[in-house]
Amino acid sequence: MVDLAIYLACTVSGAYLGSRLTGYRERLSWLDKLLTASILFMISAMGIRMGANDEVVSRLGDIAFYSVAITLVTMVFSVAGSYFVRKALGFDSKGLLHGRTVRVAQKYEDTIDEEVAKEENMLPIMTIYVVIDVLVSGGIGYSATKYLSIDSVRLGDFMGVTVFVAICLMLFVVGMTMGLDGSLGRHIRAMGFSIVIFPMVSIVASLLGSAISYLFMPVSFVEALAIGAGMAWPSLTSVMIFQHGMIFASAISYLHNLLRQIFSFIFIPLVAKKVGYIETFSMPAAASMDVCIAAVEKSTRTDIAVMSFVSGATISLVVPILLEFLLSM
Repeated sequence: MVDLAIYLACTVSGAYLGSRLTGYRERLSWLDKLLTASILFMISAMGIRMGANDEVVSRLGDIAFYSVAITLVTMVFSVAGSYFVRKALGFDSKGLLHGRTVRVAQKYEDTIDEEVAKEENMLPIMTIYVVIDVLVSGGIGYSATKYLSIDSVRLGDFMGVTVFVAICLMLFVVGMTMGLDGSLGRHIRAMGFSIVIFPMVSIVASLLGSAISYLFMPVSFVEALAIGAGMAWPSLTSVMIFQHGMIFASAISYLHNLLRQIFSFIFIPLVAKKVGYIETFSMPAAASMDVCIAAVEKSTRTDIAVMSFVSGATISLVVPILLEFLLSM
């Protein structure tokens, strides 16, 4: 639980600093680049350690198979859970509550439009970066132990410390960005208490899907839950699992959460048309506030995109706490 306290401290301190620097928001636009750099840095460290691990290298095919399987299961459970809860609360397939559109102020629409424009091309670009990063860093780790005779245990320990520092930096930047934006509270007040229900449904459904996936995966029950608890946040989830020495589970987690982003981006238009608008942001979970928000907005309406934004932000706040709790069991 010490790690959790440090992670929370980094996020809260970043948010506080950001809230004090709102007047310098334009000058701090470089924070997005710093966040991307910290994510890629973490992935590099993780890739090196994975490449140096014989178990991961020898079971690469298994990692891909289990990642696809748990991704499909958790996505189906999330859509199904949101569908039944939506019906129970009186929302129709278009996200209307008893035939009335959930009203959203124009100032919130501007925030979403900016987010959509910013993230529209993020998926393919980040996917390319990530794939290259993992392949290169994994190759470096493999070569370092096989050809340079570097001890894999010492290399792994060093990368573990490196990853921890990178996580703290990333969470601080995330918190600072939220503090600078200052819009999360306004979104929650605009949508009302019901907006919290759907991200909670997505979290519970994902965990149920992970529990089912445990039946056909060669990992422990806790590891299976932790993999699904990532909620499409590959960088943070995989490295937190990694920090607890679960190398194989960490590899599955990273690919699973990345695939959940990609599959969600692909299936959102189909789900919006055949199932319902609210279900579109249940699939990507945490990614519904960034990578997948463009697909949600294009397939539904602006007010649904607002719900997607707040849902993703809520899940993102829960993920580190939930993961640390599961990994401490």
